Amino acid sequence: MAASPPVSSPPPEFRNPPPLFLNRQRPGLYVDENQRFWMVSDLSFTPGLFPVQPTLLRFGTSMTIVLCQMNPIMGFPPIPLSFFSLPMMWQKESLMFYRGSDNNLWKLEQHIQTGSLEQLVLKLDGYVGAESEAPLLVYPSSTDES
Repeated sequence: MAASPPVSSPPPEFRNPPPLFLNRQRPGLYVDENQRFWMVSDLSFTPGLFPVQPTLLRFGTSMTIVLCQMNPIMGFPPIPLSFFSLPMMWQKESLMFYRGSDNNLWKLEQHIQTGSLEQLVLKLDGYVGAESEAPLLVYPSSTDES
């Protein structure tokens, strides 16, 4: 009698789906729909140029946030001041995007689970304090002749 094929489990990075929403409990600490806690473990900024229109770029900064699912028994570290500017809530809008309570669209860059560590990486491109403050760069389109 032939042995039945082994039942495969999903790869570790897909064991749990990403949360549907994250509500801020305090700056840098969020809770999801399953009452699991997520803590901001890293916040980084990268300057760059971001398209506004086909021939218009704006200098800006992308913001990347790493959230780690954690057990509240471990305790919570002090709150960095930079966490106060993060949205009060993120809600899953599609497979790859979350909408922040700041009305910005955040891209789900990564969702992994390794052992007991589960991590989300969200990225906001073109982040600037106010659009009028960011310089614009106009470049010629391919149809323009000089």
